[in-house]
Amino acid sequence: MKDIHIGNEIARRLAHLRMTKTEFGRKIGVKQQNVHRILESKSIDTEKLQVISDVLGFNFFSLYVDDTSPMTIAAGDSAVAAINSDVKSIDGNVLRERLKNMELVLAEKERMIQYLLQNGNNIR
Repeated sequence: MKDIHIGNEIARRLAHLRMTKTEFGRKIGVKQQNVHRILESKSIDTEKLQVISDVLGFNFFSLYVDDTSPMTIAAGDSAVAAINSDVKSIDGNVLRERLKNMELVLAEKERMIQYLLQNGNNIR
């Protein structure tokens, strides 16, 4: 397991995105003084890290994974491993665009399901 100072990594991502600490605090729902605590922290609550990952568009959990350590993959997990290896080679912007497209498709399917549930008896 890698030794990570998560506060420094979050600060680095904020700088990369050119996001102010005030904006960051607002987006994750904490006061300015708590933003400073987060950026000074070597560790963080996993639930808060998930929120931060979502807001900053970066999976901070991935920093803790040691890519050089051998992994045991069950037969059912081989597809996931293949996807993960493909994802590592794709640009983050491409992944964000694909995710946005998938969210649009999912939203359309949800609308269709709701329509069918409400009007299903009238379609026959």
